[in-house]
Amino acid sequence: MEFGRSHHGAADYADLVGVAVLVLDRQYEGPYSGIDRRRVGAFARLGFDADTDWFAQPGFADQYHELLAALTH
Repeated sequence: MEFGRSHHGAADYADLVGVAVLVLDRQYEGPYSGIDRRRVGAFARLGFDADTDWFAQPGFADQYHELLAALTH
């Protein structure tokens, strides 16, 4: 995955997928968890704060686990 890619214009699907991968990797200490997310332009293009811990946000972890359960059962 190319986290350093840049492009002009609105965020695209690749930006969304890249941010999702980094959010999950940070939570589960995956292979990309050490990437400096402030240097990943996709966060800005999507209007997200790169320093936000999404799993610490109220209700986010519960919604994530409900969706994961629905997709895997």
